[in-house]
Amino acid sequence: MQRIPVHWLIGATVALFVFLVLATSAELWSRGTLAQARPVAPATSIPQRPAPTATPAPREGRISLTVANEYALSPDRATFETLSRATRDNDMATIRRIASAGGVTLVPNGTRVRVLQTDMNLIRVEVTDGPHRGRSGWLPVNLVGP
Repeated sequence: MQRIPVHWLIGATVALFVFLVLATSAELWSRGTLAQARPVAPATSIPQRPAPTATPAPREGRISLTVANEYALSPDRATFETLSRATRDNDMATIRRIASAGGVTLVPNGTRVRVLQTDMNLIRVEVTDGPHRGRSGWLPVNLVGP
C-alpha cells in the first residue's frame, strides 16, 4: 500500500478550509447578512481624550541604581547625550572634561527626587534631599523608583 505524503495532506486540508470559508462568506453575503453593516455613531458622539502631555504631574521617588553608588545628573539634554555617548564609547577624555567643568552633579543612590518632566525615556528631576537639594537634571526614566 502506497502512503500519501504528509505535505499533500496538509495542502488538501488548507485548501478545504479556504474553500469552506469562502463558500460560507459567499452564502452570507448573498443573504445580505454581511452586506448589512451596523450603523456607526457619528464622530461627534465619540468622546475625545485629551492629547497626552510631555510633562506629567510631578511625582516623588528615589534614584535607584543597581551597579553604582552614584549617578551623574546632567543639567541639560545635550550634556546627557554627550555623557551617554562618551560612557558607551569609553571616551574617558570627554567624561573627564564634562566632570571637571562642573557639568554634572554626582547624586548618591537612594537620593529623593521629584520628577519635573518626562520626555520619552528620559526624565528631568529635582533633588529634594541631601547636599544637592534643589539641583535638577536629566537621567534615564528607569533609574527613578519608589
